[in-house]
Amino acid sequence: MRKFSLTTWACLVLLVSILGIALFGERALDLVFPSAEGEDDEYVEGADLVQRTLPPAPERALVEMYCQTCHHLTRTQKSGGTVEGWTSRLERMNTNGAMLPPEDIPRVARYLASALPVRARAGPP
Repeated sequence: MRKFSLTTWACLVLLVSILGIALFGERALDLVFPSAEGEDDEYVEGADLVQRTLPPAPERALVEMYCQTCHHLTRTQKSGGTVEGWTSRLERMNTNGAMLPPEDIPRVARYLASALPVRARAGPP
């Protein structure tokens, strides 16, 4: 069996990631960059069937400027979380290439926790 160099492996991972995103869109990102442990408890698919808009505030401009570079804001609006959960999520996104200034993370996390708090999961019908 032939051994591949680290550079070859990195290129293969990048190629597979690009192909996955091309075929599956944002769902591929969830497979490549899974949520942190316990964070899924804060995300509720399709919760609050009516899409909520983010309230006006200086932090909204930061969310629109930095979050939309990687995904549509409806993905953010479907999420909910605590200040700690949003902080963890924003730091992870920065690690994966987002450009939100680190000094703005605490106030954006507080804004998102206020605008998009944790919501209870829907129970059985």
